[in-house]
Amino acid sequence: MGVSGWRGSGWAGLEPRRAVSGVQMSTLDLTGWRSLAASAAAVLALVLAAEGVARWTITDDDWRYWRFPVGERLDLLRERPVPDVLFVGDSTAAFNFVPATFDEMTGLESFNLGTRANAPLSFRETVAGGILPDLDALPRWLVVSFSSRTYWDDPNIEGWEKSVLSSPYARSLRGEPPYTEFIALARLRLLFFQGMNGLNAPDPRLEANAGWTPFGTGPQGRDRPHIAKIHYPFPRFPKPRAKSKKKRGKRPSAERLAALIDLAELHPEGGVVAVLMPGPRAYRAPLARAAKALKHPKLRVWDYGGEERYRSGDGVHMAPPQAKAFSRELGRRFVAEGLE
Repeated sequence: MGVSGWRGSGWAGLEPRRAVSGVQMSTLDLTGWRSLAASAAAVLALVLAAEGVARWTITDDDWRYWRFPVGERLDLLRERPVPDVLFVGDSTAAFNFVPATFDEMTGLESFNLGTRANAPLSFRETVAGGILPDLDALPRWLVVSFSSRTYWDDPNIEGWEKSVLSSPYARSLRGEPPYTEFIALARLRLLFFQGMNGLNAPDPRLEANAGWTPFGTGPQGRDRPHIAKIHYPFPRFPKPRAKSKKKRGKRPSAERLAALIDLAELHPEGGVVAVLMPGPRAYRAPLARAAKALKHPKLRVWDYGGEERYRSGDGVHMAPPQAKAFSRELGRRFVAEGLE
C-alpha cells in the first residue's frame, strides 16, 4: 500500500509538472527569447542614443583636449597672423594677462593661450611638447606663468596634472590608444552631470579679448574639466585640502622648474619671459631664489611675487581691474627692456 500510495501520489504530482514544464518551454521559446531580444535592443538603442547625443553636443575636435576652451583658443590663434607675444601657462596666465591692455602699452600684438590646471609637468608634455611645435610659427616672445604652488611637488597638483595627461590629446602624443573616447555612457556624464551650458557655441569673450577671459565674471561652467573628469580614472579633481600620505615638498621641484628651461630651448629665436605671479607668502622667497638660479640665454625671470597691489580675486587669480593694471606694468617693462 505504501508502494501504490507512492505511485499514486507521484503520478498525481507528475502531470502538473509536465504541464508546468510545457508552459516553461513555451515561455522560453516565445516570450522569454522575445523579452531578452527586446531588452538587448533597448540597451543597444540607449547606448547608440547616448553616443549620438554626445557626438551632436560635441560638434568639433575641442573635446579631445582637457578643457573645451583649449581647442577654441587654438582655433582663434590659427585664424590670426602669428602674434608677437603668446601668453601661456596655467590659470594665472589665462586670467591675469590681458592682451588688449598689453598691446596698448607696447604696440605689439599678443594672444592668451593660458589653460586652467595645466601645471608645469603636464604643460611640458601637452603645450610645450605638442601644441606649440604644431603651430605654423612661434611668436617672438613666449610669456609663461604658473601659480607659485605648482612648482612644488604636491599631491593635489599632481592630481590636476594626471587629469590633463589622461585627455585624448595627451594620450595621442604618447602614442597610446585613447580607448575611453568610445565609452558612450561615460560621455553621458558630460551631458547630465555637467550640463549642456552652451557647449556648441564658442565663448564670444575669447575672440573679443584675444583669448583672455576675465576672472569671476559670467558663467565659468564651460571651462570646467569636463573631458578630464571623463577620461581620468578618478571621478573628480582632488579637493584643495584633500588628505594625503604624501606631503608637499619643502623646496620647489627642480623638475618642475626645468619646464621653463625646456620651453626656452624650444624657442628658435627671441625667448621666454617667466613671470612669477603674486601669491601666498610661504612660496615667494624660495621660489624666487630657485627661479633666478636657472640659467639659460633665452630665459628671463621677472619676479612679481611680492607685489601685493595686484593680488585680488582669490589671492592667485586677478580680478579684471588688477589684471589690466598688471598687464600695463608688464607692457611697460617690455618697452623699458627693449623687447618690443
